[in-house]
Amino acid sequence: PPWFSVPAAPAACGAAGQRPRRRPLRGLAAQSGTTPVDSTVFEVPAPWRRGGPETPPLDWDQDAEFVYHGLQDLFPEVSDLGALFNSDMGFRRRVREVMRHDLFQPKPKLDAQLNEELKALFVDLEKPHIKAALTEPDGSNQRRVRPLPQLTEVFASHGLTLTGELFVERLLTLGNLIDGAGQFSDLVGKPHEGHRWHQDHGDDRYTVMLGFPPEDNFEGVGIFTHMIRLSHPLRKPQEGKGWTAGTPIVVKFPGPDDCIFRPFYRPGQEIMVYKDSACLHST
Repeated sequence: PPWFSVPAAPAACGAAGQRPRRRPLRGLAAQSGTTPVDSTVFEVPAPWRRGGPETPPLDWDQDAEFVYHGLQDLFPEVSDLGALFNSDMGFRRRVREVMRHDLFQPKPKLDAQLNEELKALFVDLEKPHIKAALTEPDGSNQRRVRPLPQLTEVFASHGLTLTGELFVERLLTLGNLIDGAGQFSDLVGKPHEGHRWHQDHGDDRYTVMLGFPPEDNFEGVGIFTHMIRLSHPLRKPQEGKGWTAGTPIVVKFPGPDDCIFRPFYRPGQEIMVYKDSACLHST
């Protein structure tokens, strides 16, 4: 299933986000009588902890290491946004399509024909993973969301009074990423054996993920990335390897099944926000 995320990712250079608004984790999925939300927190061995044995533990009961949000809650002034998003597969597809069109940036050193070929690849929804900058300098040492005219048109054509820029800005705000250079990622998970546990950068920064279910009025797991909640943040690799080189770290760790947290998608719970340093996540 596709989803797009707004991470302060290794290719992004945004400042670390502050604690996002919190919606309690416990018990949300249980409302639908399926997979319970709670999973066992993996106890990180002392040598693997960021600061060794004295590293303070993560407090999963108090801190906002992971939160859910609902689209309608996020946009209370836009009537029926949540209902439309969950009931209209065509609308969800158009949102992804036009986001790719709006965010494509031609390469100035390439001619027009090559740029058109690159754009065709970039906007192809069959391409499983694309990335693009979401913000740009505003000329006053601040950043602003890049123009998203086609996304605005899609909202208007469905009777929604909402601009593409406000849509993305409010998503970014959930992870305190608006002043950073967070990237848009549109990903479609391909089936594979097992999990590929990793962290994107290991910093105390957040990823905001909006799920796109494969069918209308969907409720269940399998939309969002799976996670393992950690007792302590992990130590980073040596300089020049892994996060510091701008590439995710793959952890060769099978993960006990009772530690695997499978986030639950449902109407009113279309968005999840998590701190990269607090967990491992898997495609």
